[in-house]
Amino acid sequence: MLRTGNPPSERDRQVSALLRDLIEGTAEADSSVRAMMAGFHPAPDHVLVGVAADSLETAEALAVIDRAAHILHTPALRGRVSRLVLGALAVPRTVADAVGAASQALDEALKRLSAPQLRVAVGHPAADLADLGVSLRDARAALGLRPAARLVSTRALALDLELTRQGDGAHAADLVRRMISPLVEWDEAHRTRLVGTLEVFLLHGCSATRAAAVLHLGRQSFYQRLQRIEALLGYTVTDPDVHAALLLATAAHRVAER
Repeated sequence: MLRTGNPPSERDRQVSALLRDLIEGTAEADSSVRAMMAGFHPAPDHVLVGVAADSLETAEALAVIDRAAHILHTPALRGRVSRLVLGALAVPRTVADAVGAASQALDEALKRLSAPQLRVAVGHPAADLADLGVSLRDARAALGLRPAARLVSTRALALDLELTRQGDGAHAADLVRRMISPLVEWDEAHRTRLVGTLEVFLLHGCSATRAAAVLHLGRQSFYQRLQRIEALLGYTVTDPDVHAALLLATAAHRVAER
């Protein structure tokens, strides 16, 4: 694998070439053979979870993926592709939540190795190498969606990724205008964060307690914001009929403002 200060070995180059082909969608039918030649041969009863890491230190990112694989007691495929380190963790199919298991292992690895500058994104489970490319592409995209987060998953950012893929700025802007323009205008005029407050509230099941904790607000301060939001919109935001549309509009606004 890649080592800081040393030229890449032949195996390093094989791994990087395979991962590049997978993420670019140009891998051929011999991907499994190439992976085995590179030393990666997970058992058939495992799924693969794509990982993307962004770090100035390649060795640091490789070490975190290796440590996560050690925690899972499974093999890992990892190498540098352009400015990122890409990889795959193998998780037994008997594990109900492969993404959760991979995320937990990576989080523990980040803590053990004390890598505060490293940012990691976890993709969705892939049945085999043929499906791994999509997981890797989504993990790579997720790194750019939450630049301040140390560890993210494409599952948690599914809505953001979908909005980014659509690329229809006019449609998203129209949705924001129709659903939450009074909040946007109030935020711009008063330098407040009503749109963000509403999104957090919706994301946390319309629980004032949980939303206030995430926003580091007292319950009274949060309720004052919520009352302002509902007064500006003219309806109750906990109405199930508007929940999905409001969540989509607040997410679209955040993605557009990034």
